[in-house]
Amino acid sequence: MVYERKDFLQLLVLFCLILHILNKIIQKKSKFIDENGRHRIFHGVNIVYKLPPYIPTNETFHPFLSFNSDDLVYMKKFGFNLVRLGIMWESIETSPGVYDYDLLNKYEYLVNFLGKNEIYTIIDAHQDLFSRKTCGEGVPYFYVDSVNYDQICDGNLLKKFLHLIGVCQGMKEYNYREDENGLPFIEDCKKKMFSIYNTSPDITSLYDKLYSNENGLLDKYIDFWKVLANRFKGNDYVLGYDLWNEPFPGGLYDNIFENLRPGNSDDKQLLPFYRKIDQSLREIDDDYILMFEPNPFPDTLPILNWRFRGTFSEVPLNNTDKQMFNYHSYCCLASISMCKDGEPPLNQANICKDLHIENVRKANEYTSKHGIGSIITEFGACFNSESCFNEISSLADAADNFMTSWAYWMYKPFNDFTTTCTDDKEGMFEADGTIQEYKIKALTRTYVQAFQGEGVFMKFDTKTKLFEARFILDKQISHPTVIYINKEIHYKEGYRILTSKKSQINDSDKNLIKILIIDDEIIDKEEITILIKNDKEFSISESNSIEFLN
Repeated sequence: MVYERKDFLQLLVLFCLILHILNKIIQKKSKFIDENGRHRIFHGVNIVYKLPPYIPTNETFHPFLSFNSDDLVYMKKFGFNLVRLGIMWESIETSPGVYDYDLLNKYEYLVNFLGKNEIYTIIDAHQDLFSRKTCGEGVPYFYVDSVNYDQICDGNLLKKFLHLIGVCQGMKEYNYREDENGLPFIEDCKKKMFSIYNTSPDITSLYDKLYSNENGLLDKYIDFWKVLANRFKGNDYVLGYDLWNEPFPGGLYDNIFENLRPGNSDDKQLLPFYRKIDQSLREIDDDYILMFEPNPFPDTLPILNWRFRGTFSEVPLNNTDKQMFNYHSYCCLASISMCKDGEPPLNQANICKDLHIENVRKANEYTSKHGIGSIITEFGACFNSESCFNEISSLADAADNFMTSWAYWMYKPFNDFTTTCTDDKEGMFEADGTIQEYKIKALTRTYVQAFQGEGVFMKFDTKTKLFEARFILDKQISHPTVIYINKEIHYKEGYRILTSKKSQINDSDKNLIKILIIDDEIIDKEEITILIKNDKEFSISESNSIEFLN
């Protein structure tokens, strides 16, 4: 992005104002807290480019490939204040021990560009299917070649049986064409649903090699993370580090009955994995928030029952304020056939709603037990449809119920090839650049971005557009509650703001409302209620009556 010299003064003033607005975020008592002491909530999107050039173009707006100043306008309009940014290991380490610092500079520029515009970033070392060697992305192919992993399902009778029925099929058996590095052609990989490759002996064996650090594979991954940690240490725009996307059990077929027990791989493989990485990163950046994911499979077993069945029995770290449970919730996991057409069908909306409620409830049972926070970093991945509206709204309703932040998958498709949909439908825009209306109506929910205290309740009714929030006021906080509201989509006929105590209300911003409680007679730690409603006939029932002030 290039600026004219005449714009310098304006940019300098804007930069100073932004520095005054943006606050460093920490985690305290399982919540995101800013430097002003306000409880923060994040709604955002994923930006993950899995193939070269690995990063969006910042030049001309493109409905599938760009992130520039035009995209920033959309982000602000949609109410997004968070990006989960994919930085693939293979993109940065181009040969053993050689790192592409020019590309890392571009990632850092994007993080700072977002941050200076009040959008925080989660650094996500993204992978799917382990490596390009196995029809995915993530681990550099030359490190895959350095370990001795299973490529056929052979050995015990169970493995042979699973191979016979087509469950345990090696990647070579697909007879895909390969390039000069032995990497299968992506167009060949896309001939099958990407998730089927997780059943290959190659991938589960490679995970076993990673967890056991064969030939220093885990050490090499830690070296890559050290490069990222050194670059982003002290960057106030970074919310946390997502150490591994959607892990998978290692050596699944070697002891299948034990490995299929939900939570077994989490405890025996993932906890040591996260702890070893964290130990090295703390030497560089002791303040970062570790965001750790469980195994999607077998913690959720769609073959037997869609319900959330297992997770970690403990947490990776002793310090609860430096770690956060990070999970995904997709209705596709409700059954094997749920997403055979790319997204859940409309007639399964109630099943999807129940699944999301259960996932969020179970996750919060786990985090409450251990005194840590949680965040949903993937959900949705659906199209411009009523079904997508219901899929997003169901998850977001459940998240609101537990005051949980989230990031939709994904902002734009960025040539995504490891996904349930491979025809560019999962992003925010159609090919002609128009907005996907069903999706945006679901994602642009009214919500509190910052509370003047500690939030205790938040609910947005997608039908009536009635929004209610409650929080415990901290009189020591002089900064206002900030609420995102899309006036154009949800409140075309106007709106009214009601508060349970005397307040100053500033709604001059196009999409933000700022409410500062100023009642001198208020008791500290008193619960405050805020309502936003359509400007239509409205009443509060006698049983819930409060003396509201405009």
